[in-house]
Amino acid sequence: MYTFTGELPYMNPVAYWVQSNDMVLGLDWFLGKDYPLYQKMGIPQYIRNNFKPQDLKISIAESMARQLVPMDITKRKFVEKMIYAGKVLLATQAFLPEKSAQEIMQYSSEQWQWCVDNEADMYVYFTESEYFFDEDKKLSERFIEPAPFSKFFTDTDNETPGRVGAWMGLQICHAYLKQNPKVDLATFLSDNDYLKIFKDSKYKPIK
Repeated sequence: MYTFTGELPYMNPVAYWVQSNDMVLGLDWFLGKDYPLYQKMGIPQYIRNNFKPQDLKISIAESMARQLVPMDITKRKFVEKMIYAGKVLLATQAFLPEKSAQEIMQYSSEQWQWCVDNEADMYVYFTESEYFFDEDKKLSERFIEPAPFSKFFTDTDNETPGRVGAWMGLQICHAYLKQNPKVDLATFLSDNDYLKIFKDSKYKPIK
């Protein structure tokens, strides 16, 4: 394990190489969300919120999880990217069993509850918009990648948490494992047939 200051980008403050079992930590990105230099650098508040010292453990686990669930660039459909994000969250939580999924996603209790309360409506929105099997890269930007809020293009978007697509991806993963109790976590994480996972999950939240 190596530590650096001023070497790693703030969106990727931890790097892990599974082949050599080496890890590099950018410790200067965990000095607290109110550290003055972050604001001077123009780093958005929603990013700075994850710069607390206690967030280092989550970043380490997530970096290791991404090595367990390597990204397949041929998986371009929105639902495939959702499930990939869900798998990373699931693997991250496996490394940190003392952490809740809410803590892993670094959501507030209000953000998490918003997703729970609006899960069925989001599912209907994605279905009616024919987004699940769409390959538009902008869907990831709107719903999966870090952002201050998710972009449904409504007047209340700023009331939504970011990354709701990743949250739903996690729910799809849980639904699949519930429907297939004989599948262990390691087998599930290595399964890259995301469309089959979606189908076999029988995921369809209702109000």
